[in-house]
Amino acid sequence: MAEGFGYYPEQHVISCLVLKRKWSKPEIIKLYHARKPPEAPEYSTKSLGNKRLEQVVAEIVGLLR
Repeated sequence: MAEGFGYYPEQHVISCLVLKRKWSKPEIIKLYHARKPPEAPEYSTKSLGNKRLEQVVAEIVGLLR
């Protein structure tokens, strides 16, 4: 079951959100793009239908490292 996550680049923190029960892949990507550091790459929205939510989150976390 997927949960929501908040990303806070200033503190390098990803935390669970309790206000929103379920997030869609496009919503997570939009949140990443809105809060990513300027030097972090954009996340491609291509082929989202072929990716599980867990994979999208893992790939975004990988971009932040």
